[in-house]
Amino acid sequence: MKNLLKKRRLDSHKGDYGRVGVIGGSTGMTGAPYLSTLASLRTGAGYAYTLVPSALENIMSIKVTEGIVRPIEDNGVGHFTMESLQDILMYIKNMDSIALGVGMGVDGDRTYIIREVIKAAKVPIVLDADAINCLSNTTHILDNHESSLIITPHPGELSKFLDISIEEIQKKRVYYSEYIAKKYNIIVVLKGHRTVVASPKSGIYINETGNPGMATAGSGDVLTGMIASLLAQGLNPFDATKLGVHLHGIAGDLAREKIGEYGMIASDIIANIPFAINSYSFKDEK
Repeated sequence: MKNLLKKRRLDSHKGDYGRVGVIGGSTGMTGAPYLSTLASLRTGAGYAYTLVPSALENIMSIKVTEGIVRPIEDNGVGHFTMESLQDILMYIKNMDSIALGVGMGVDGDRTYIIREVIKAAKVPIVLDADAINCLSNTTHILDNHESSLIITPHPGELSKFLDISIEEIQKKRVYYSEYIAKKYNIIVVLKGHRTVVASPKSGIYINETGNPGMATAGSGDVLTGMIASLLAQGLNPFDATKLGVHLHGIAGDLAREKIGEYGMIASDIIANIPFAINSYSFKDEK
């Protein structure tokens, strides 16, 4: 795992470390894209662009000081609509990875947007939260995709996706993760204790880092941003995903050492991402 991280060249610049596009947000759910954006930067992305409904532009511009906020047409309703699609498709052309669905909300328009982004994107996409919920009744969207797709469900989201009980999924976490990975040719991250990462071609990785304090709102948004960041920096999808999961857990473990499990919040995990990365030895970049 440690060999996946490289030392940075002395003559490098921010353009060398990728552009992450975080697409999400809706009224009352600005925290999700904010956490993904900040996590992507803390994991080393050179740029992070936050694409949110235009009604949320002011609050996101205040929250996201190191990233770049791109307001998307929303007809003033505070969530993406059909009129949002063209702006989104224009912006993703310049991204190196995409984090899609965080805090987005669920309806027919947003399901259509997710489908069109998957069809149009030429770069890896991390599908989280409401993107997964939107796909639950339209799984055929995953049948044909040019870009690499990573989905990051918790057991409840996977239960809805497969229409089986959470209890059944928890009994066979590896089986169902691998089943979906192979059926749709995607990478699956089944979150929880000993998070499972399943690839249709590269096998299974079971994570051993992390702790119960990370069971807190926004923790999954942090993971989404971390994986998207590593993808934008050029790691292959399976390596980026398993490394993101591993570092996410280490950051949570470092937070526990400082504040314990009960009071941990998502921003505590983000604050410890650089320390998690610094705990590694880096290989020289060629």
